[in-house]
Amino acid sequence: MRVAAFWLLAMLLTAAPLAAKTVEVRGHGLFENLRLRNFLRQIDIDPESETFAPGFVEDGFFLINAQLRRAGYLDPTIRARFVTEDGAEGRSEWARRRSEGLPEAPLQSVRFEIERGVLHYFDAVMIEGLSVIPEREAVGFFHPSGFLINRRAFRVYSPDRLGRGQNNLVRRLQVLGYREASVEVTSLDIDGESGAVRLALRVSEGPRYRVRHVRERLSAVAANVGLAAETIVPTREKGVVFSADLERDFATETRNRFFSKGYPDTTVRSGFEIVDTVDGERLVDVLLVVNPGARARFGTAEFDGLEVTRERYARSLLDLEEGEWLDRVALEEARFRLARLGVFSDVQYAIEPESDGERDVKFVIEEDARHEFSIIGGWGSYERLRAGFEYSRFNIWGRAHRGDLKFLQTFKGTAGDYVYRIPFLRQAPVSLNFRLAGLQRDEVSFKRREFTFEPGLEYRRPGSDQRIGLRYRFQRLRSIFPEEAERPGLESARVGSLVLEWSLDRRDMAVAPTDGYRVAVSAEYADTWLGANTTYQRFLWRASYHRELFAGSRVHVRLEQGALTYWGGTEGATPFNRRFFPGGENTVRGFREGGASPRDHDGEILGAEVYTLGTLEWEQRLTPSFFFVFFTDAIIESDRIGNYPGDTFILTGGGGLRYATPLGPLRLEYGRNFVRRDGDRGAALHLSLGFPF
Repeated sequence: MRVAAFWLLAMLLTAAPLAAKTVEVRGHGLFENLRLRNFLRQIDIDPESETFAPGFVEDGFFLINAQLRRAGYLDPTIRARFVTEDGAEGRSEWARRRSEGLPEAPLQSVRFEIERGVLHYFDAVMIEGLSVIPEREAVGFFHPSGFLINRRAFRVYSPDRLGRGQNNLVRRLQVLGYREASVEVTSLDIDGESGAVRLALRVSEGPRYRVRHVRERLSAVAANVGLAAETIVPTREKGVVFSADLERDFATETRNRFFSKGYPDTTVRSGFEIVDTVDGERLVDVLLVVNPGARARFGTAEFDGLEVTRERYARSLLDLEEGEWLDRVALEEARFRLARLGVFSDVQYAIEPESDGERDVKFVIEEDARHEFSIIGGWGSYERLRAGFEYSRFNIWGRAHRGDLKFLQTFKGTAGDYVYRIPFLRQAPVSLNFRLAGLQRDEVSFKRREFTFEPGLEYRRPGSDQRIGLRYRFQRLRSIFPEEAERPGLESARVGSLVLEWSLDRRDMAVAPTDGYRVAVSAEYADTWLGANTTYQRFLWRASYHRELFAGSRVHVRLEQGALTYWGGTEGATPFNRRFFPGGENTVRGFREGGASPRDHDGEILGAEVYTLGTLEWEQRLTPSFFFVFFTDAIIESDRIGNYPGDTFILTGGGGLRYATPLGPLRLEYGRNFVRRDGDRGAALHLSLGFPF
């Protein structure tokens, strides 16, 4: 039996294919080694082959050296140990940009070993001749600053970084109207032993340019065809600083106006003339010379690349009729609508040559994947571990419909949510959504049970950050208390309501904002004629503001208010779990989740019918990824709307550490309660993921 097993194993080993070719990188840190290895695999000229070409080693030397130079290691030594396809071992070396001992036979395996050498870093950046922007801002083009912990690794020097810094500084000055600005390196002192780099720059700003007039005229070729320059080409007045970007904007605006009138081949040539100098500023007249080309009518649209998507649906998003003047602006808007569907990875179009007085348009479309599955994870100080999944299916029925299924399990509850979205009703930026959700969650003082069905409309204004939503919400709500006790509101309720929402989001980032503001308003109206067994109104508005004070330091401000009213109903006759329960990692951080809510004489949480919350945060960067934060959360609230704006004031404050992640900051924060009620805890420690507001 053992002999047979041995014989079978020997046969399997003999029949097994040769080991796959391998490449390794060592000496640049775990994650950087993996990144370089992936880059090397991408430069393999024949990935399907069982061996690497002999030139793979030399290509690898060039790639690794380039990556190391970008990281500040200007004089590395790189060795390659390799095994050829016939089993022979060899060794190559790269030093001072020269290679030795390169292989001549195909390779089975290659291992690159890196000696990085000295890290070069900006020790000082001195700028002369700069007056229109702060020197701190200009230095930031060469290396980031504002860290309390200022390590050399944050100020890496490389020739590429120096060149990019010069170009970005010139670009910044040109945007401000200094078209002749230049930045010259006057001194570059590199210490080869320590890696310290001392850089001196001289900035020549030159005069500032400002627009006096913008004039347009038809080219000589176009004038010969008899177009009326007076009606098509107006003269405009401008009084702004003149930059290359503004010059392009003028040309684009003019070109689009001709596009919309049926001239799809319009070209615009721009130029300017200095006409005067006032207070050191040069006034210019901008001249736009327009060649509209031939006017054309729209023929038919052809779609190439549609496999799942119905062509009839794609065609319905066009805003052109056969025989109309060919409006290229409308074509671009149609391309944008198609791209916004979220089911295409690429959308392009081409205008075909004229045929029978008309020009056809061909859309070339690449469809995206139809399924997406992702794992959800996170942590909260109250819920602790969050785990679940999200599954999305795209382009359902070939009409860009989308279904999103989300399931989330925590130590405090279970939530399921399914949303079906139908985009773009009749070419308008309006989508129709159907939502079905269930929630079971243990709150601080009760168990929450919710079932929700919610159809609604959502409008996103084109070219704006505004969103408007109108939904009908039907819910079955239940609150289960641990013991017999009187609570305000209804423990069990059926709710039918209309919900109107509006938001304006001007933040630079949603997951970790550093600049901008956001305003959001929500109004819910529940009544018996909508299917509810009670009547109430629930209002909530929020505003946040974010700004960088100086390099590495930011301020965040939040103000929000919620209120429950009973116009046309009975005071207090609202579902208990529609009340407000402030407190926790994202609201009043001196308390656990819901712990800052109004309480009765026995210390039981009642929930608020009205509250106003204000937050002030100061955030200081320690390193590129770590931040220290101080915060103050203040709230005034009441368990009865009749006591508006509130009869209880709570003030908390504290600080913490944050670590930047792609999902938002990982936060460890300690909040202290400065105004304590009977039964309140003095402080709370929170570990959570995500920005608080």
